[in-house]
Parts: sequence; structure tokens; C-alpha cells
Amino acid sequence: MARSFDYVILMAIPNPRRGERVNVGVAVFLDDRVDIRLPQASFKIRALTGKNWDDRIESAEAALQESFRPGVPAAEILASFDMVEQLLVPSKIGYLVANSAEQYEERVDQILQSLVALPKKERSTQKSRINTEIAAEFRRVKILARGNETIEDHKVVRNFVIDSKEGLAADFALRNGKFHVASTLDLRKQTAGLGEAALKSIVLDKAKKRFSDKALTIGVYAIDQNMRDEFRAHIELLGDYSNELYDWTDSMSRSRLQKRVYDALTPSYGGKLTLT
Repeated sequence: MARSFDYVILMAIPNPRRGERVNVGVAVFLDDRVDIRLPQASFKIRALTGKNWDDRIESAEAALQESFRPGVPAAEILASFDMVEQLLVPSKIGYLVANSAEQYEERVDQILQSLVALPKKERSTQKSRINTEIAAEFRRVKILARGNETIEDHKVVRNFVIDSKEGLAADFALRNGKFHVASTLDLRKQTAGLGEAALKSIVLDKAKKRFSDKALTIGVYAIDQNMRDEFRAHIELLGDYSNELYDWTDSMSRSRLQKRVYDALTPSYGGKLTLT
């Protein structure tokens, strides 16, 4: 039998004076609780502000749950919630209809994908210099996958899919028992923004969740040294989700990255892979 459920989109407004807002989740009012989904909320709010809001997000989620009362209309629950929490602001109430648990999940996912999820990454017309430079180095020492070679051939592969549903892929990856997954961030581009840093970080976070303790996440960025202060928030965000962070434009840091990759692949080459 089909059921109808009230729901709202939750918008984050970190700084009411600035008026910036972003959709971060959905709340569906069930008979016994509020089903709150906040995918990527932390990334989105941090991309907007450059700060960590995890504690406030958890507090807001708890406040909405505490405002819930069985049998009380969603509008009254939300009015009570508005009085105690200012970070998350609900949209107008909508409703979804489902006749099974599976269909309910489908409907919620459709709402999230259409109104909340980050847009799938599109191939940019502006090529990333850092990826070209890294690929050239790996190609030079013959460890970059070619043609139909895959990660199972013990080569470094490009655009390794982490989550096909969300269109997320690592810029580089290799496997030697453990997955080494790398996201790159070229801060020498005019188009470099905090949103791109958030997307790159999401890839690493998804890799950790997918491969658990079998993943080593690597962040690699390139920057003009006189711009380091301007892009500090971008670097820190990428670093928060990286087990190891490297500056491709710093010769010593670049050498450490190269050694990390070469050492990981050396057993596959019988110890014959050398740095030149």
C-alpha cells in the first residue's frame, strides 16, 4: 500500500550576514522518527567557508531528532527546530510517495541526486598541468599503464573509478596488495576553487570507505609559492583526507612522492625499477 511522507531539503547557511547557502541534505518525517540524510554536508560547508563544521552538523542533526514528536505535524516540528538551530534551514515541505521500503529508498535517492548531490565531475577543457607532468614522469620510467593494461598489471593507472554512481575517480592509482589512491589539485590554474578541493577530497574519503584499511590515500598539489597563503584552505582541505600529502612543485616533496610510488611497485619489477 502506498504511503505519503513529508520531507524538506536542508540548506546550510553558515553565515546569515553573507547570505550564502547550499543544499546539504534531506529530512523525511516517518511515523517514529526523522530520517535525516546529510551526504557530503561537511565537504560542502567547508568548501563554502574554509572551516570545519562537523560538530555543528552533528548538533543540528541531533536537535532535529529531538524536536520530533510522534503524531505532530512536520510544520510544528520544524518550527520548534528553527528556534534552537540556525545552521540548517528547512525548505518548504514536500511529500514523497512509496509503496515499499525499496521504493522509499529510490525516492529518497532521487531527491538527493537531483537537489543535494554535487554535480558529476565533467571533463574540463582546461587540461590539468599537474596530471600531465605526473603522467610524463611515470611514463618515462615505464610504470604508467598503457592500452588495455589495468591496475592488476601492477602499473599506475589514470582515472581509476572509485564510485561510478557519483562519477568519482582518482587521478592516479596503483595496487600492490594495498590500493594507493591519489587526488591531484593544480592551484596554478585560474579556475582553481575550494569546490574543486572538496571534490578531490571526496574521492579520497570514498576510497577509504570502499577499501577500508587496504587504501593509502595520497594528495598531490601544485602551487606557485607566492600564492601559498591564498590557497592555504585548499591545501589543508586536501590534506585532511590524505594519508600523505605532497607538493609537486617542491623538488624534495616531488622526490618523496616518486620514491613512494617506485617503492610500492619495485617488487613487481624484481627490484629493477630505478630512479634516474
